[in-house]
Amino acid sequence: MRLLVRDTAPSHEESLEYGEGEMKIRYEQNGAKSMTEGSLKLFKTLKDMLDHLILKNNDFRGIKAFGIVHSGLTMQVITADRPHQYITRISRGKELRIPSNVEKFGTEVLPVLVQIWQLKQQILKIYRI
Repeated sequence: MRLLVRDTAPSHEESLEYGEGEMKIRYEQNGAKSMTEGSLKLFKTLKDMLDHLILKNNDFRGIKAFGIVHSGLTMQVITADRPHQYITRISRGKELRIPSNVEKFGTEVLPVLVQIWQLKQQILKIYRI
């Protein structure tokens, strides 16, 4: 299953894509499917999105593309940016998990919500550039 974060544009205009997500129903930390979806395929797509955003803005500074690997109750944010003109950097965020135990729910859900909020704010910042 795929998730795509993009702006809306009339049908005759090209819409910009800011992020993509890969989802899987079952979480397997070192499973082959998780490793493939969370790495190569998503990395290539993020690099293509980043190239397109940079081409549209005519500048590489401050532009990022975001990926989300979501599996079961676990999520991880992946960021692609350009520290220099011809270097693409891929960074993995901390892997966060929503607990299945209700007793830990309050303390462990807050970091997930904060990460989602921060991701939204970063996408809005790039959208306004």
